[in-house]
Amino acid sequence: GVGPWCAYFTSWLAKSAGAPVGEAGQGFGSVDALYAWAQRTDKAVQNGPGVKPNPGDLIVWDEHIGMVESVDADGTVHTIEGNSSDQVIRRTHAASSALGYVKMS
Repeated sequence: GVGPWCAYFTSWLAKSAGAPVGEAGQGFGSVDALYAWAQRTDKAVQNGPGVKPNPGDLIVWDEHIGMVESVDADGTVHTIEGNSSDQVIRRTHAASSALGYVKMS
């Protein structure tokens, strides 16, 4: 009954890793709200040539968010995502597919 929960999931991951998101560490239920917070706090990085995420960074698409698990030498990004086919799952994406990243370190 919660609806889309990818932002809740990444908020939980960040808090569990000791790097909570939000002004008070409250986390977010919305990708847009989480990315807006990242922009306000200079943690957002728009994707483009030469941009490479690090493991632990959040990866943002249009209305979806996950956490970067690893990045291959060719830029392929391996993620852990919540609410991807209504489950927690590992996925692989081309680096160019992301709108941006939230730097967590």
